Amino acid sequence: MFYKSSLEDLAAEFGITWDLARLFTGSQFHVERAKRWIHECQETHDCDSSSYFPEGVERWSKDRLPRRLVYIGTESENPRIVEVYEEKPIAFAAFSHCWGPQGLPVEAKTLIATLKEREMSIPIHTLPRSFREAIVFSRRLGLDYIWIDALCIVQDSQKDWSRESVKMGAVYENAAVTIADESSEDAHGGLFDICEPDSVTIPTTLSDGRCITLVFYATDSGSLYSKRTCLAKRAWAMQERVSSTRVLHFFDAGILWECRKHFNIWDKPSANAPQGCIDQTGPQYGKELSSSHERFVNYQKEQVLMEMWGSHTLERLMEVRTELVPAWTDEVPRWILFRPWFYTFIPAYSYRKLTFSSDKCIAISSLARKFQQ
Repeated sequence: MFYKSSLEDLAAEFGITWDLARLFTGSQFHVERAKRWIHECQETHDCDSSSYFPEGVERWSKDRLPRRLVYIGTESENPRIVEVYEEKPIAFAAFSHCWGPQGLPVEAKTLIATLKEREMSIPIHTLPRSFREAIVFSRRLGLDYIWIDALCIVQDSQKDWSRESVKMGAVYENAAVTIADESSEDAHGGLFDICEPDSVTIPTTLSDGRCITLVFYATDSGSLYSKRTCLAKRAWAMQERVSSTRVLHFFDAGILWECRKHFNIWDKPSANAPQGCIDQTGPQYGKELSSSHERFVNYQKEQVLMEMWGSHTLERLMEVRTELVPAWTDEVPRWILFRPWFYTFIPAYSYRKLTFSSDKCIAISSLARKFQQ
């Protein structure tokens, strides 16, 4: 019988990935994959381009930065809340999650009475599982800070809420990466799970007599099917996702990468979201909302033409973008400009749930401002 260490050694001997390292979304295997995605995006994409910000808007201005972040440091120290004073680039993760039907436990919220104490230390064991695992994964990505709404906004201060809530779109846009807890209905569900993709097993005997089983997993970028998509039912999460520059979606079925250029699961980029996980209202839409009028119009032309073709492959998109859009010289009907708002965002937003009905307008306000621009 093989134990964990011997299985890992055996996998290393043959240069293959140990089974549980691949299946457990909290493993170092997935951390390294996430690092590669982030590095590739930062180095080879234009997802951070200043052209996505309206003229005269400074990305790192005070009105676009959160007042507070959670300093997460190393595993040997507890997190703590820090105030953001300087208007300069800060590498931080943003967390997108469900509060749950019963709301958050009091230990997951910063209150007027606990703010000073939390600026000294937040015992990590007192936080709900999803918060803890978001902090752990962010640390392992090499980040020093994370923004979590319930910790960084004083929950019983109307003044603090009014000031910080209007910045939320900018907070997610400025984050190095958004960590999205997609399959948990509340803060206790956790990010990390054992996923079981389609596989083929082949038992074999090695030359030294050892019996092993080779397991081959499908790596098709469209093969992720989630049974639980809780976050997609929450109203606040919509503008969080659209505003983000890049997102790591943690599902019960695995991790999905999304940035302003493409989606990715097993290092095979796709232009389309895998079925059964998320729709197209994400960072790629957010990129176009933040770009120039001409670019936004051309994007709407792409969407109409792609629907007419009925084929959503990356190759078809390139053909539409390089050949058909430039050939569309007629004046664009005005309804095309408002099409995303009425055809996509309003229907997608309206069926989502809110804990507080008073949040109905503020939870989509950042998208409304982008359309206004």
